[in-house]
Amino acid sequence: MTAPAAVPPEVTLVSTWWRSLGDAIGARWAAAGRHPEDFPEIAAGVLTRYPAPATGLALPSLAWLAGAALPHQHDLGSGFGQPAVTVYRGDGFIVYLLFWFDETTLIHDHRFNGAFSILEGQSLQNVYRFEAAERVSPEVEVGRLRCTEVEVLGPGDVRRIPSGPALIHSNLHFGSPPTLSLVARTLVDARDPQRSYTHGGLAFAGAGRSPETTMRLQGFAASCRIAPEAGSEYLRRVLPDAGPVELLDYVAAAVRQFGSSLYLDPLLAANPLGDSEAARQAVSRYARQLFVGFVGLSELRALGEPADRLLLSMVAAGTEWKMATGALQAVVPDATPRRAPCHLVAELLGRLATSGRPSACALSEDARCYVQSAAGGADASPGEAVYTELVAHRLFGSLFRFVLDPDDAD
Repeated sequence: MTAPAAVPPEVTLVSTWWRSLGDAIGARWAAAGRHPEDFPEIAAGVLTRYPAPATGLALPSLAWLAGAALPHQHDLGSGFGQPAVTVYRGDGFIVYLLFWFDETTLIHDHRFNGAFSILEGQSLQNVYRFEAAERVSPEVEVGRLRCTEVEVLGPGDVRRIPSGPALIHSNLHFGSPPTLSLVARTLVDARDPQRSYTHGGLAFAGAGRSPETTMRLQGFAASCRIAPEAGSEYLRRVLPDAGPVELLDYVAAAVRQFGSSLYLDPLLAANPLGDSEAARQAVSRYARQLFVGFVGLSELRALGEPADRLLLSMVAAGTEWKMATGALQAVVPDATPRRAPCHLVAELLGRLATSGRPSACALSEDARCYVQSAAGGADASPGEAVYTELVAHRLFGSLFRFVLDPDDAD
């Protein structure tokens, strides 16, 4: 009989760390009466007191995952983390490790209380406030989303997560992959709503996708593989009866399948959500936002300059100029805020022009002047103007013209 392989010391190190950290959270929370509203403060304090014991944690953590007797794994279908590994389960809470290889722009609040810490890499956190103007269904509101804070988080940074709209945020991970974060959070009913938000002004709650919707989405993907026209016809049949949150699922799937948001506008009128003009426009903006994220973040992975990577992350997040320059200089102290967005535009144009994608891109004459002026050493306004247009139009409008089809130019 072959003896079991010895556990490498670095694997023992991380497993001992998770156990010590989880035990400390459990003991302190129990002593405080186990009130959910106290958990963020307790968890943040423990995460600060028990920092990562070493660098280069990705491979030892995966080695632990391959050989450990795992605790019960949570939220396997959420798509959050690549992967999100539950490393400790306590009485009413869990600790999980998140790997981030791809950036994300999802804006959300939380159904749980907790805290998180960045272990390796860097994350751009945008914090928002949502002001509701119209409720179009029990699950969907239309209003205004405003960014109130931007910060770059690195190893050792810890932030609290209060439940509900007290923290609406997005985290874009732009360090050398993977970025690693550790989350301690309370256990809640998976059916409790958690809201997502869009720059176009939507707030919508989801409590899990039904098996019927999951299968219909798979049917839509199959239709698109037969022909784009078959996918469009499928949407025409399914959208009239889709609920408000289902509709947004189909919008996201359509943007992924079509590589465009332009096919959707005539289809959205067939859905009851279209009875609200504000909601219809917000859904259309959401579709365009998803497409911008698809194009922008795929290009981000090919950018070599830290300033370019960070700026494109902030464009995707809709960060304002003053907040963007502060975050940029915190990460890249020698970066020139005026020149950085212009260099980004030029780099992005070059990559798109040679990519062979159907989304060929042309620069407007005004933006071309901005880039040339900034490159020649003019004052700071051209860089700000380029950046403002990037954010305001989300890579659309007068700065970029995406040519998706000769008969379908935006």
